[in-house]
Parts: sequence; C-alpha cells; structure tokens
Amino acid sequence: MTVRTSAMRRAFRVGSLGFLLAFGTSPLLSSPGMAVDAYPQGVAQPTPTPICTGDECACPGDCDGDGAVGISELIRLVRIALSLDALAVCPVGDTSGDGAVSIGEIIAAVQRSLNGCGGEVPFSGFDPADLTFLASDELDGRDNNTAGSIAAQQYIIDQLRGFAVGLNTAASGDDAFKQTFPLGTNVLAMIPGGDLAEEYVVIGAHYDHFSGCVGVCNGATDNASGVVAVLAVARGLAALPQPPRRSVVLAFWDREEDGLLGSRHYIQNPLVPIADTVAYLNFDIQGANLLPSVRDFSFAVGSETGGAFLSDAVDDAVAAVGLQTLRVSSIFGQARSDYIHFVNARVPTVFFGDSTGPCYHESGDDPEIVDIGKLAMQSEIGFELARYLAQTDERPSFATAPPVVFEDAEHLLEVFDQAVANDLDLFAPADATVVEQFHTDLTAIVAAGPAAFDGPAIGTLLTGVAAAIELLVELPCDGFLEE
Repeated sequence: MTVRTSAMRRAFRVGSLGFLLAFGTSPLLSSPGMAVDAYPQGVAQPTPTPICTGDECACPGDCDGDGAVGISELIRLVRIALSLDALAVCPVGDTSGDGAVSIGEIIAAVQRSLNGCGGEVPFSGFDPADLTFLASDELDGRDNNTAGSIAAQQYIIDQLRGFAVGLNTAASGDDAFKQTFPLGTNVLAMIPGGDLAEEYVVIGAHYDHFSGCVGVCNGATDNASGVVAVLAVARGLAALPQPPRRSVVLAFWDREEDGLLGSRHYIQNPLVPIADTVAYLNFDIQGANLLPSVRDFSFAVGSETGGAFLSDAVDDAVAAVGLQTLRVSSIFGQARSDYIHFVNARVPTVFFGDSTGPCYHESGDDPEIVDIGKLAMQSEIGFELARYLAQTDERPSFATAPPVVFEDAEHLLEVFDQAVANDLDLFAPADATVVEQFHTDLTAIVAAGPAAFDGPAIGTLLTGVAAAIELLVELPCDGFLEE
C-alpha cells in the first residue's frame, strides 16, 4: 500500500469547496428510483456511487491506454461528469457501465493518478457527495425525530441497499435497516461474511446532530463526516474480490447528541451477540482541523481495550495510509461518544476522532470547513483496519490497562509542540499563557521519563488537556484549510 504524503492530501483538497458544489449539485447525483417522499421538499435524491469490481476496474480513467491516469485525463472525466463532453471521449471512465461518469469513478481515477494503475486496486469507497447531502441546510441538522433525520436515514439506507442487508431480521424492506427506540432510529446493516460469518466487526458513527443553533446547525464534522467514513469503509469492503471472512455490521446511531442513547439502546438490545463482536470502530468528528499547524494530526482513542493486537493493527493501518494518527488512551475520549458503551460491554474498541475544535456545535460547521483530503485518508485508515479485523485468523481480546500511560503524554506533546510553535497568536493573550504553561509542564513530564510518571503528573496531563480543549472551542469557527 502506498504511503500518502501531505502533497497527496493537497491533491484531494484542491478546490474542495468548488469540488463539493460542482458535484453536489450535478444532475448525475439524482435518481428517480428512490423513495420520493422520504426526502424533504427541494432536496435532490442522490444515487449511490457505483461500486467498481472485477477486471474492468484495473485502471479507470486511463483514456489513452498508457497504464497511467494523467491530469488531462482527469480533466476529461470531470468534463464528462458535468455533461460538457460526450462519454464517448473516454468510455473507460464509466467503470460501472451505467452510461455516466460518477463522482466515485472520478475519485478512483484521482487515486490511480496518485498511486499508479498496477497492482492492488486502491481504496475507492470515499464519496464527498455523501457529505454534501447529509450536511445540507435542507436537513436542518438531522435532529432526531425530524424530517431531516428521516431524510438522512433514507439516504444511508439507499447507499447500503445494493451491497448490505438490513440487520433487523424481524422486519422487511427498508424497515429491516432500522432499530427504533423512544424518539430515535438506529440504521443498521450487515455485509455478510464467509467462513467466520458468525463473528462480527461493528463499524459505527452517529448521524444525528441538532437544530438548536442560531441559523442552521449542519454538523458537517459532527458527524456527517463520520457517516461519510463509515459509508466509505462499507463500499470498500463490498468492492473486495471476495467477501470478508467475518460479517461486518454497519451502525449509524441516532440520539448521540442526547446522551449516546442510540448506541446504548443497541448494547442493551443487540442484533448480533455482543460475545461474538470482535471489535467496534467508532468515527466521530472527522475531517476537522484543530489548528493550522496540526492539520496532519488525528487521534485513535482507546485501542488499548484490544490489547497489543488491536493497537498494532491500528498502527499498521495508519502506516499504510500516512496520516499522523496518534493513539491515546480511552479516557481522552471523555466518554463523550458512542465508543464508551462498547468499552463498557468489554468489546475491543477504537474511536477515531479529531477532538473538539473551534466549529464544535457551531452554525459554521458546514461542508466548506471540512478537510476533504484528511477525511479521505481517515476513511481509508478505517477501511484498512476493518478489512484486517474481518480477515485475520486471530481476534483481539478485551484488555484492561491503566487509565493513562506515559505514551499518552509523549503523543500529546507532539501536538502541543506544533501548536505553541506556530499558533499561539490565534488565542487571546491570557489563553495563550495557559497553553504555554501547559506545554511547559507537559515537556517536563516527558523529559522526566516513564519512571516519574506518577499521580501528580497524570493529573497535570488530564487537567491540561481538558483546559486546552475548552480554549480551542472558544476560538472562532475555522476549518484551517490549506490555501
């Protein structure tokens, strides 16, 4: 697997706003075959991205047959997608054979332009059109028990229907994808496995946000982006030449914003046995940048719950993709996302997140502030990890560990080194002093080494991180996207 660089991230990010606007409004993203009454008035009905499988996907977008996808060929595919050129100009770009070039097919071609066309077909499940729809004003925040929530449910089901089955075997049709509970609906699906089909890897994200902002709370990073990642992982797994050995449950939780109620209901009323759940991967707040200097950083929280096996698997997935994803202990998730219910049920768990930053629960949390390149890489990390856990002979066992370990301090110091060196001017003077002092304390803790990592040091670490998060949230909403 090719390791991605910041330059490659920029290739995905270039013109991200124009990219989203162009394809989010393209007529190619509507389809008359979907449930019309499930979407709010005025919201286009997007079509699921075609999944490319088989030999025809060897090098989509290679119009001239030279074994590579060049810039001129990418431009050609974009022009075809916008109906500016006829499909006949480059028919190989239509890998699904549906008579059009979709956003997914263009993404696949972009990936091959970065990675080359030989060898294993790169991950191509990521589709930013998911974000455009789920975080649109028309869905009004996807608050539970609203028209926007129902539209989000229907959209997710429409994406899954072609390759996954509903997990609720007591129901049929679209209802098979739903687990209802008071004032909420979880959307649950499964990609059936092979010889280990009675074991399950669960991948989840909450799809709800809320509608209490001044203006509209679109919740693009919280948590439309997490849903985008799970859908991307699902499409990637479905496109594998052979189904995964273990079954993969795709979970989209409702009422997370009301106290993690959807995932709690599932744990109390599981549709597959908890004892046979191999691992849970949680995606909450993806494609978000805390500060300009830490764009390339993200977090993997709680992998110690699966012992060295799960932590090593996370490290391998991260290394395969290249985004600097720092492992920290479960306590740093502050029990504020759905992962915690799986940890409490003794399921090995990892929570991928970008922490809470300046756009958290703000009306400015729109698709325009999402780091699309980062989100694509986070989706691929999830795919690499999910694929491994669904295929490997071994499975992680739940493990107990100290709440905080010395490596947490080391990893978090990497973030604060960058922030203090480059971004202090974004904070008010008094707040900058607080950040500087914590950086000084954290530097001393790491310099003292693991033998001196005692109760007072742990207390300083925990209180300092909590204070820094509060200061980040107070900054003006900004995606800190590269220009």
